[in-house]
Amino acid sequence: MAIDDPATQKLPENGSWRNPAVRYDAAQSPLSRPAAAGYPESASPRPYPRQRRAPRFAGFRVFLSLILALLSLLSGAAGGFAYWAQKNLVEAEGFSAISNSMAEDSEFQGELATAVTDDLMQQDSVTSYLGDGNAGGFFGGLQNWAYEQVKTGVDSAAHSVVQSETYPDTWNQVLADTHAYNFDSSNQEPAALNLSALYSEVDRQAGSVLGFDPNISGNGQHLISLESENSTAIHSGLLGLAQFAAGWQTYLIISLLALVLAFLLWPRGRFYFAAVTVGIAALLTLAAPALADALAAAASPANISTRVGQVFLNELSAKLAESLVSFASSLTLPLGIAAAVLCVIGLAVQISRLSARATTASA
Repeated sequence: MAIDDPATQKLPENGSWRNPAVRYDAAQSPLSRPAAAGYPESASPRPYPRQRRAPRFAGFRVFLSLILALLSLLSGAAGGFAYWAQKNLVEAEGFSAISNSMAEDSEFQGELATAVTDDLMQQDSVTSYLGDGNAGGFFGGLQNWAYEQVKTGVDSAAHSVVQSETYPDTWNQVLADTHAYNFDSSNQEPAALNLSALYSEVDRQAGSVLGFDPNISGNGQHLISLESENSTAIHSGLLGLAQFAAGWQTYLIISLLALVLAFLLWPRGRFYFAAVTVGIAALLTLAAPALADALAAAASPANISTRVGQVFLNELSAKLAESLVSFASSLTLPLGIAAAVLCVIGLAVQISRLSARATTASA
């Protein structure tokens, strides 16, 4: 083994070669490391691949994104319900469109005609002359007979009206009058069904059946209460619903902005996150039947003072519940498709990034 001539060795500036610090510095020098296999000594070894850093404030961004996603879902649900209420309850055209089908429901109209008869026979203009049909004695029996004759004529007239070809026009007028009365913010009275147009038709038809005008419909508006006694809960609820429904555009804009912000703040896999959020929205629409049943139960108090009001409100609640379920069902498929599209985009983005990293690593 050749021994370097001490005379040709250059003494380090920091001192003797025997100095441990000098030997350590020399060992750490890149020139003292062996060259990698297959590489010339002058070539530098390949650096290790860089590790991906975690996004800054990842935990806080996840938390904030979840809060915004929840806000988006709640605001979107409120906006969807407000839109439905605005188009089908607050606006007269939508209310009439839903309720118009009642005119073609023979069972409901038969119940309504019977209820109208019972209500008309309890009017003061009838009971002051004919009593209530339960009088005693000889003259009471005559009075009861007259009461039954008039009731039969009124019942025949009521059923004749609801089965006539012109009844849809009468029913449309009833709906228009009822909507205008209940959504009048200056009106502080209980919610009511305005049957003035129908009662006028029944009164006119009863006159032709009985041979004289009984004038049982009276003058002015004929209102049938839709509330429990001494209550204005339904009317107050309708006015509050009108104010809530007017802001449906605001709720939907808030929902969209919250979802966009949540998407931008989510650290990784943003499209997957958006897909999950939209998918949850699609699942929420499946809860519409339960919501519709709850609203129908709340809108149908059991102790309404008139049978006419009870029959109408029960039927209207059923129609509105059916409309709400249909509206929610129409949103389920589009939201599900949107969630699937976002998932596909997220998968494409992920594959593209993996391919780019593989290309960079092999270069």
